[in-house]
Amino acid sequence: MNKILDLVSENEKMMDEIKAHNDKMKSKNDKMIKNLKKKNEELKNACSNIDICNDKYLNGKIYKISVVGDDEYIIKSTTMALNDISKKENETVELIENYPCINFSELKQREYFYTKNYKKIEKINNDKNDAIIKETIVKDAIVKETQTSIKTFVRKCLNYSNNKKDHITKKEIFEKYRAFCEENSYRCSPRKELLAYLQDAGYETRLLNGYDIFSNIICKLPEEK
Repeated sequence: MNKILDLVSENEKMMDEIKAHNDKMKSKNDKMIKNLKKKNEELKNACSNIDICNDKYLNGKIYKISVVGDDEYIIKSTTMALNDISKKENETVELIENYPCINFSELKQREYFYTKNYKKIEKINNDKNDAIIKETIVKDAIVKETQTSIKTFVRKCLNYSNNKKDHITKKEIFEKYRAFCEENSYRCSPRKELLAYLQDAGYETRLLNGYDIFSNIICKLPEEK
């Protein structure tokens, strides 16, 4: 009888130990499951913040839609061809920049940049274009003025001569031209431009005693005549 009671007691002890072990394992498993759930949520959040690269964004464009005759405009972005963008009859679509990128987020950031800064950029470009136009006008005016001074000098100061002894060196004719310009407040062209004009006009050059000369020319300033 005592042996049976001892066996029952021993079995109850074993059951208590198994229960305690199971409780301990359950607590450990619950903790592991909780940690796994937390990490899983973190991974989900990380994935939701990642824009996966899409080849279509290599066709990214920033453009503006404006109303004809109006200074107002809207800046937008797209991956479509500009011809496919829907617009009203009185609106125009103008490309600002081709902007190949990897995702929607990058394209929208570039759009936001132009939304904030386009007026400043436009002003800088306009000022730059105005400067280029002004510079071109000035250059054209200078070229026209110097060509006029050469033509006037040739018409007023040079005469063709049948006498081969009538000649003038390149250095002398340029000095005459420069004096003519100073006297008449003309802009003086560089020497090479004067010589090129004379040669194009048919005035012949040759060597004489080691000097380059124009033959058959009489060159006198108006006050020398």
